Amino acid sequence: MLLLLLILLLLLILLLLILLLLLLLLLLLLLLLIASLLLLLLNYVKKNCRNFTVKNKAVVVVVEDDGDDDDDGDDDG
Repeated sequence: MLLLLLILLLLLILLLLILLLLLLLLLLLLLLLIASLLLLLLNYVKKNCRNFTVKNKAVVVVVEDDGDDDDDGDDDG
């Protein structure tokens, strides 16, 4: 009887270790997904912004002012 309980305990520990490894694998896949989405966003910003520069490892995007302060469409200054 004691041997059976010991075998069941070892199987339970093995099952918990397998679940822990699967959880770590899922976390790694989630981190890879986040990294790839960030790279896609950076690539999109590079292609679609005219004044795109990287200074000191920081992304700087310059937005040009159209000179229209009241947003009515005409350039009245």
